[in-house]
Amino acid sequence: MAQLKLLSNGRFHVALMTSGSGQSEWNDLAITRWREDAALDSWGSFLFMRCDTDGAVWSAFDTAAFGLRGLRATLEVAVDGNEDVELRRLCITNGSHRLAELSATSYAELVLAPAATDAAHPAFNKLFVVTEIDRRSGV
Repeated sequence: MAQLKLLSNGRFHVALMTSGSGQSEWNDLAITRWREDAALDSWGSFLFMRCDTDGAVWSAFDTAAFGLRGLRATLEVAVDGNEDVELRRLCITNGSHRLAELSATSYAELVLAPAATDAAHPAFNKLFVVTEIDRRSGV
């Protein structure tokens, strides 16, 4: 059974599941899309790892996959006490004697609206969120 961790400064809130999913909220606005689903747990924010050598992909929360590759990952998540911001740091340790080339990808569906509004009209709400790549900074 997945466990839930809650972080908050009273305005900015983060919910993290041990399965890797989770959500962020600010005041009454959902920052990321999340739905309660005990069977699939496929909503929220995720962090995926890929071994560039063999193409294997796994969730950064999946410690069994890390053990198979001799890798250990620690994801630290914090909510600042004064500023409404979420901080994440991924630390990876290679315990094997082999070189490992890895890629890390974070994923979340942005909402930027009240959660009830998004739940009632998720397709409509998606029309108003636009993202882009900034090639100069690589983000």
